Amino acid sequence: MQVIILAAGIGIRLRPITYEVPKVMAKIRNKELILYQLESISKIKNISEIIIVVGYKREKIKKLVGDRYKGIKIRYVDNIEYKTTNNIYSLYLALPYITEELLLMEGDIIFKPKLLKKVKRRRDTVFIEKYKPYMDGTIVEINENTKVIQRLIPKREQGNFFDASSYYKTINIYHFTFKFIKEVYKPVLDLYISKFGKKDYYELIIGALVYLNVCCVYAEVIKDEMMWFEVDDIDDLKFAENVLSRT
Repeated sequence: MQVIILAAGIGIRLRPITYEVPKVMAKIRNKELILYQLESISKIKNISEIIIVVGYKREKIKKLVGDRYKGIKIRYVDNIEYKTTNNIYSLYLALPYITEELLLMEGDIIFKPKLLKKVKRRRDTVFIEKYKPYMDGTIVEINENTKVIQRLIPKREQGNFFDASSYYKTINIYHFTFKFIKEVYKPVLDLYISKFGKKDYYELIIGALVYLNVCCVYAEVIKDEMMWFEVDDIDDLKFAENVLSRT
């Protein structure tokens, strides 16, 4: 299994920290966020390679992590257009290196190792949690019986008075087979970028697959409290300590 970590962004909401380091090097308990991720990934068997897409202050990430982490090969993919693109382009740059099943995640989430054990058991799946008021970002509607995703709603389509209480939040971790990446996801991603450019989010491809009924995309609901947390701002860094402190 290969892993992609999307870590090219600037992290404006984490300033002043990100004036000096990239977002994934913000510290929780005096340890960089990306090192927590790598530690959790290293506990999963049969990880052959971790691909980190870097951009803003990328040399600092490379110096911190190096070319191996606990015996796992680290490959870096440079998104030199990080200032003018979004994570759809970062993923586009990384996918040509994928030759086996894929664990995809964003670089700004903190999670417990046991979460990845749940993730590894399900393939071609988006991992979600029931929406809570503090959450922000893309949400999905699912068929509660089949767990098939019926609708994906990015933040820009939710509006100021959108009621998300009956939906689920994507936790920004995905598990895809190589067949799905090669035959389904990547062709649609390539077409999307050629038509609409590099400034969107990769989750929109999942939304397009659902909307076009190209295939069924499944969801796995994470029911355990405080298994993960997305770090967007300074307050989130403090709250993320709760994830680490609970067993």
